[in-house]
Amino acid sequence: MTWFSRRVLPFLQLCRFAAVFTAIADIAAGLALTGKLESWQSTSLWLLVATVGLYLSGMAWNDYFDREIDAVERPKRPLPSGRVTLGAARVFAGSLMVVGGLAALVATWQSGRMEPAVVALLLIVAILGYDVVAKNHAWGPLVMGLCRFLNLLLGASLGLVMNPAWWDADRRSWDPSVLPWLIAAGNGVYIVGVTLFSRNEAGQSSRSRLVQALGVANLGLLVLGVGHLFWPRDPGRTGFGGVWGALVLWIAIVALINRVAWEAVRNPGPQPVQVTIRTMLTSLILLDALVVLQATQGPWWALGVLLLRYPAQWIGRRLAIT
Repeated sequence: MTWFSRRVLPFLQLCRFAAVFTAIADIAAGLALTGKLESWQSTSLWLLVATVGLYLSGMAWNDYFDREIDAVERPKRPLPSGRVTLGAARVFAGSLMVVGGLAALVATWQSGRMEPAVVALLLIVAILGYDVVAKNHAWGPLVMGLCRFLNLLLGASLGLVMNPAWWDADRRSWDPSVLPWLIAAGNGVYIVGVTLFSRNEAGQSSRSRLVQALGVANLGLLVLGVGHLFWPRDPGRTGFGGVWGALVLWIAIVALINRVAWEAVRNPGPQPVQVTIRTMLTSLILLDALVVLQATQGPWWALGVLLLRYPAQWIGRRLAIT
């Protein structure tokens, strides 16, 4: 056994490292929605550090507080198997959370805006609220969706309008100031559905529960679709592909998610359900890339976000993300 396998791999498994690329994609989408992605500054980098720290911390705390359940259902996980001690897990998760919070404070200091620090604080509360209390209750998926909602707003926090207008009557489209809130809401509702889908991933899932969860996920996808349908068109920033091109891509992503999900509904055992959850999570990168495609000039920024799916999938096949 190599040093990497003994010392590093257990911590990567503990924080489900492969899934962090979905959080990075959220930040890119938030930056694009507020016009901050193309005018890249060091402050944006601190938002990336913040989301990486907070996301991985939340995943590690999740395993820490789930250790007794994992000892029965997932005995090979790092904590029940003894490959990571409880003390090391606490230091690891706590350090990541501190790094994430400090990075958000640096972003606030550099930008002169309170939003990065405020959103990060709310995200920390939501993460700990889910890991410590909410996940064992029926309303737990709502808190997980709130975490994803706040994560995209963290990306938008450098240009977020706290009291946005909703509708631009002249253009017959959404007002640009509401787009970060709308897209974040769509992602959040989608993750509520994904979390419901994963409620019994280690055992035999109920078909009816899976169908209900898929319905919630599709509701979130519908919110995103409506966002793309009435996307504002600035004459100076036409995006790439237009509204109908974006809708075609949105339909393709929705079809991919539902095709895989219905396989799990037909055969609701652990393996098909876990494959579906992995597909649903990595598809967030596709959804965020589509937002970036709409919000920036040309395809290159979106292509960069899209490429995040490849390390997420490659690492995800080797490290569990569900």
